[in-house]
Amino acid sequence: MVKTSSRYLYYSFEGDFETANNRAKEYAQNFLGESQMSESGFYLFKDEESPSRLIIKCTTKKADLIIASIALKTCEENLKLLRISGTIRSMKTKTRKSSKQPKIQRN
Repeated sequence: MVKTSSRYLYYSFEGDFETANNRAKEYAQNFLGESQMSESGFYLFKDEESPSRLIIKCTTKKADLIIASIALKTCEENLKLLRISGTIRSMKTKTRKSSKQPKIQRN
């Protein structure tokens, strides 16, 4: 049995977030197919610290292939792909930092 774990990858882009988000979803859907999108745990969200980064979460061992397909399609569309990177550890650290924000006390 193959154990899969969540993969978080940063997809840096130039331009509009909505366009990048929609295209990444479309390319992943073409690569995986309708039924496997939900099975793969594919999820996109915006990096609040850097508005030109899209964070892609995928809970399948095909995560790297999905990201590669998005990158190739992006290049075919003549969009500027800046960088694809990421690790589970860096994402967990980032998530932990954002959840430790001080609470506001009310009197």
